[in-house]
Amino acid sequence: MAHVYKIISGGGAGGGGGGSSSTYSESFSSGNWVGPSGGEYTYTILQSVHEKGTDPIVQVFENNAGVFELVETGVEVDSFGNVTITVNETPDTRFPGRVVII
Repeated sequence: MAHVYKIISGGGAGGGGGGSSSTYSESFSSGNWVGPSGGEYTYTILQSVHEKGTDPIVQVFENNAGVFELVETGVEVDSFGNVTITVNETPDTRFPGRVVII
């Protein structure tokens, strides 16, 4: 399980879609993770989807029965602005959640 830093209500984790002045938010399920590869599962959001440039602020929330909890995961942003979230394969730490990109 990921480390919990903050608990917020289900509606507070983010706003609408992309665009340079809005917050980008995307939900995902446990089945959306790719892999495993190299001991990790990954979930990627392309810069062309989130439209927040090459230096975005990324927050990841785990959906725990409708309560979204801010969690610590591996987050990398490549030179193109693509965001990749990683979790361990063993133990399997995939989870349903939401990513918020500002």
